[in-house]
Amino acid sequence: MISGLKKSNAGQDLIQNGLKFYHVVAPQVWAWRPGRAEKYAKTFDKLYAFFEFEVPYFTQHGLETIAVGHPIADNIMGKYSVKKSRGKKIVALMPGSRKTEIKKLMPVFRKFVELVGDKYKFVIPTVETTDAFVRNAVANWSVQPDIISANNRYNLYEKTFVAVAASGTVSAELAMMGVPAIIVYRMNWLTTMIGKALVHTKWVSLVNVLLQRSVYPELLGASATAKNIFREFNRITTDDKVRNQMIAELKSADKLWRPDDTSVGARIAADIKKSI
Repeated sequence: MISGLKKSNAGQDLIQNGLKFYHVVAPQVWAWRPGRAEKYAKTFDKLYAFFEFEVPYFTQHGLETIAVGHPIADNIMGKYSVKKSRGKKIVALMPGSRKTEIKKLMPVFRKFVELVGDKYKFVIPTVETTDAFVRNAVANWSVQPDIISANNRYNLYEKTFVAVAASGTVSAELAMMGVPAIIVYRMNWLTTMIGKALVHTKWVSLVNVLLQRSVYPELLGASATAKNIFREFNRITTDDKVRNQMIAELKSADKLWRPDDTSVGARIAADIKKSI
């Protein structure tokens, strides 16, 4: 049974009848609170993690763990690919999906756009809950970006020359599609201090974590300034070697996102079937 129920309390009778508890998606213990791995080992009979590097964190506590790949890759890899766009090259700006993070990043993005000027076409994909907020925020920008629905973001990524994106799932999507990007995030000083104390990873972008090197430049906290973004942007857009090297690095992670053409769901189902 794939479930969030614990082995204790209400689940005891079921366990006595031989019911197994399998859990999908491992907590990111490699990033913070590694003690959760031991808790999961006491709670579940089997764990399906996204990546091979996550497996030892749980197997050391006796929890059978299998890497099955990232489900987002099933929707992207082999279905979308970057294409050359006609006219101005596209720069995708992604300030996040929550108003709190958008409020922090939009002023930075505005200054960055002003530094770049109208040589590029800027596009911002938004979700319904923040669309009006974003449109209002860009109303007085000297260079007006296009606003589109985030539902069409994969089609946008196919035509994107460079993306500037808030740290999060979007960075994984961009990496899977081989889109050069700069990852940014702004936090208040307290969150920054807490993060430094609790987080046990050198990078926030998943592709950087997977490859254990800085493929995507990361500008976090006080480093997330328009001038710093512009510096990295110029490095990527004016030197073909830098851009091509980044794309090649992203490509090298393909098998880490998705080991083969089998979907994550099918891989899990096949393993469960073997266990029955």
